[in-house]
Order: sequence, then structure tokens, then C-alpha cells
Amino acid sequence: PFTVNCIIHAPLFADKLENRLFIQPAIFHKNRDPVFVAKERINIIDFKYPSFEKDEIVIQLPEGFTIEEGSVPTPLDLKELGTYDVRIFLNKGGSTLNYHRKLEIKTYLFPQKIYSSVKSIFDKIHDEDRHVLTLKKN
Repeated sequence: PFTVNCIIHAPLFADKLENRLFIQPAIFHKNRDPVFVAKERINIIDFKYPSFEKDEIVIQLPEGFTIEEGSVPTPLDLKELGTYDVRIFLNKGGSTLNYHRKLEIKTYLFPQKIYSSVKSIFDKIHDEDRHVLTLKKN
């Protein structure tokens, strides 16, 4: 396992529109391209090994802002492929947001003939990782 603990200051991380901020709490996946971009594939898909990602992110909300929309990405049951789950918690005082993301890929070798299904799953994960929360100025 590889673990990194750090504090990141990103004052221009949110997109601003009038009295609202739009944040993407999956900070490690912001602006990433999809895993698979080709419409078709001629070779097998080989990730070489199973993988497990666990992100635990605490976001300090800017002073004077609260969550306007508190939706959560949809958990995905990836069957034998693995799991994808996101949990978002707002602390009691409302000043910090906890974002927990887990992605486990158990199966790592796929025949070319099921590429469209595998691509579809990874496209859905990519879409869910782009989930946006809206903060509103009080």
C-alpha cells in the first residue's frame, strides 16, 4: 500500500458564479481524461494487477459559504470487476466537508470483445468523479 497525507492550499480550486462556488470534491480526479477514449479496441485490456484506491479528503469550506446542494455520486456495483463508492459528510458545524472515495478493480484482464462494456463502466466512474457540489454565500 502507498499512502500520502498532505495539506493542499488551492485558493482558485472552485469555479465562481455570482454568490456561488462550484467544487469538485474528487480533487485527485479533476480535469482527468477518461481511461478509455477510443470507440473500439483491437487488443485485450490488461491492467497487469488488481488495484484499490481510497481517497479521504477534508475540504475546509470558505468562510461565509454553506452547502446549497448536498447530492452524492451514485455507488456502482461493478459485479466481478470491483466496487466504486463515494460518501460525503458535512461536519456538525458546517465548516468542513469530508469526501471518501473507494475504487476497487478486482478483475484486470478483459478480452477485446467486451471492450464497450468495460469502457462504459469506466466512463460512468469518470462521470461520477466529476460530481460537483454547490456552495452558496450566506
